[in-house]
Amino acid sequence: MEISVVQTMEYGKLECRLRAEIGRRATRLTEAPRTLLIIDDDPNIRQLLCQELAGEHRHIREAGSGVEALSMIDSEPPDLVILDVQMPHLNGFAVAARLRSDPVTLDLPIVLHTVAEDRKLGEHLGIDAYLTKPVIGSVLVETVRSLSSGKRVKKFCC
Repeated sequence: MEISVVQTMEYGKLECRLRAEIGRRATRLTEAPRTLLIIDDDPNIRQLLCQELAGEHRHIREAGSGVEALSMIDSEPPDLVILDVQMPHLNGFAVAARLRSDPVTLDLPIVLHTVAEDRKLGEHLGIDAYLTKPVIGSVLVETVRSLSSGKRVKKFCC
């Protein structure tokens, strides 16, 4: 009997999260700019990506670790994530797996920006784009624009 109470509470919690996310998404449709989260343990890389995307008139947030990023995403999900793979404690693949397993972030576009060479795992995790460091600025901007416009084309290049 106690198990069913626990399950009911978990489903209720999930329902609340999903309803809140539906409300947030409806609000975002009328808002500009869109939010982008850059996740990389190297502050120089985060700064470079911010500079490349500054002309896109986006609200850019930064996280220095996977743990920090998940906390930020839980409190205020972005519209798109640019994610490094090689980070201490919680790597980018683990972050992507957690995002894909949560109904609230299941459809969140994820761009891997990394030196790691495991594209197959990225594809299996449902990564939307895989860009190899150092990425050409125009390729980064084009990828972000494409994913932000709702195009769900897989891009594994550069």
